[in-house]
Amino acid sequence: MNAQPKYLKAAVHLFRIQSVWTVYFLKIVLLVSIIRIIFRMISESIRGVEFDGYFNIVFVAGNIYMFIIGIIAITFLPYLVENGVTRKDYFIGTTLSALALSVFIPFVAVVVSLIEKGIVKLFGVSYIVTKTDEFDVEYDGNIIGDIIQSMIISPHVSLDTNWLLACFVLFLNLFIIYLLGWLIGASFYRFGSAIGLFVIAVAIFLKLLKDTLMKIPLGQTIHYWFTPLETLPPAATALGILGIICTIIVLIRMMTKRVAIKI
Repeated sequence: MNAQPKYLKAAVHLFRIQSVWTVYFLKIVLLVSIIRIIFRMISESIRGVEFDGYFNIVFVAGNIYMFIIGIIAITFLPYLVENGVTRKDYFIGTTLSALALSVFIPFVAVVVSLIEKGIVKLFGVSYIVTKTDEFDVEYDGNIIGDIIQSMIISPHVSLDTNWLLACFVLFLNLFIIYLLGWLIGASFYRFGSAIGLFVIAVAIFLKLLKDTLMKIPLGQTIHYWFTPLETLPPAATALGILGIICTIIVLIRMMTKRVAIKI
């Protein structure tokens, strides 16, 4: 009987740990969602009350969460290498774990949103979820403000408009922001602060470019830096997004391929 590949062991190990974190994160988001719904029902008319909805809260908070655990992902490298996992297996395993988490979170968000909707309707409340279109970033020329907004708020599709597309867009957002966090963490781990700060700037640019390429076919407002790209056809934007993902993955592989392990 063949032994389980080490990259698969690394993926299972990472997913087991990070999924525990993720469950706690999703529970906290659920608690926040419940509290917000109760307060909205108490403070406003019970008919036609608009809620942010669980999916919408995950859509915003998920970006921050995945970015943070992406940064932390590099800290697993020393432990795994000490336990016989190669740097290549660590790299493949972490990528697979990131993919799994990026699928798991939208799945849970959709299921909980459907349950939330059913429970609220039991109380005779008209369940009107705030459309994610209202989260669209408004670029006003303030570079720092625009960048902060763009890092937090990603392209979106309302769950009520097209639940399958909404899940796919959320999956892409989560996976790519995890990779960007991992890229930053790996750069600081290998090269230190100077290069790490430069990589942060690169990551911001890649995030803005990725958002632009996703927003173009969705008909959403794009950053003014990329207005020449707004006429690109959907096929070109899809290839561009794939190219960004491949670029980030290649950079991470280069940084972790022969990196010295810090005990």
